Amino acid sequence: MIKKSIAVLSVVMLLASCVKWPLWPGKHEYIYVDYTKTGNVGSIINYFSSKFVSIDTAYVVSTADTSKIVIDGIRINSKWKNFSLVSDEQKKIKIEERTAETPKWREQSEFSNVSTIGRSKVACVLVLDMSTSVKDNIEQIKEYAKTFIDVIVQTSSDSKIAVVFFSGKQNIVETDFYGSTTINTLKSLINNFNDLHDRTALYDATIKGISKLKNLSFNGAKSLVVFSDGGDNDSDFPTQKIEQIQNDEINKTIIALKGSDYDRIAKNSSKSLVKEKSDFIVAKNIDDLDKVFKHVASQLTSVYRLVYNKSQQLTPYTEIRINIPIEKIKD
Repeated sequence: MIKKSIAVLSVVMLLASCVKWPLWPGKHEYIYVDYTKTGNVGSIINYFSSKFVSIDTAYVVSTADTSKIVIDGIRINSKWKNFSLVSDEQKKIKIEERTAETPKWREQSEFSNVSTIGRSKVACVLVLDMSTSVKDNIEQIKEYAKTFIDVIVQTSSDSKIAVVFFSGKQNIVETDFYGSTTINTLKSLINNFNDLHDRTALYDATIKGISKLKNLSFNGAKSLVVFSDGGDNDSDFPTQKIEQIQNDEINKTIIALKGSDYDRIAKNSSKSLVKEKSDFIVAKNIDDLDKVFKHVASQLTSVYRLVYNKSQQLTPYTEIRINIPIEKIKD
């Protein structure tokens, strides 16, 4: 028994030593920025991050005495859990720099204490299954959708959302984008939508949502959320469209509802649209769907914009490391 236990322990330790990355983030993750200023305007040479962080964009805004390094669309990603930046004011973001003259990392507390971080503005398209299979739950689905869009537009005064209603490929209806001051118009459109049909063009509707986001001029985080209770049975050339959706870089989340139309084929066809396990979320029943919509809204609005204020010091190259404390999103 002792020998067997030792053998098992040895296998576990061996496997652990072979794992290069953990399954989810630790308490801190990192963003790296390569910065230069040799003329009137500073610029970013390159930016990247540790495994569990994604960034939409990074750029420099110069004022009379400050170079504002802006990093927008910061998300914490994991296949198994969902995280956000820590909201506790006591756990500060730590900013360090190094140059050719000072190759060791040195904390820049003089600048970091005047840097700011806040929620990014968000643009979202909600793709809603309006096929006849959801008719028994249609009123609850509409209420959950309206709660979802409220969370999105309340992220910032510039956040906005549109809806794509769909059933068959001939029955895809898209709305305009609406913000916090006009959101009641979108809610009325949701309330009054009753054009349900007996086919599901999931892929065509998803591509329509992606196109809306791509064609939107918007300096912020863009996300697509698709809700369906089944798989696609009406989009032409489905394999090609799956590949098109997979290859697009828009942030995508699929919400699936278990029911009479949710079988193994439907599950797999929905899962194929996203790359990460955490981007495919299943609601066990209609009551559970409320919690799922709220959780996804929390995920999509847990995206951040960081501004690091530097002096206008001329420098051929500065490497900046930003240590960000993180926490699990609470349901």
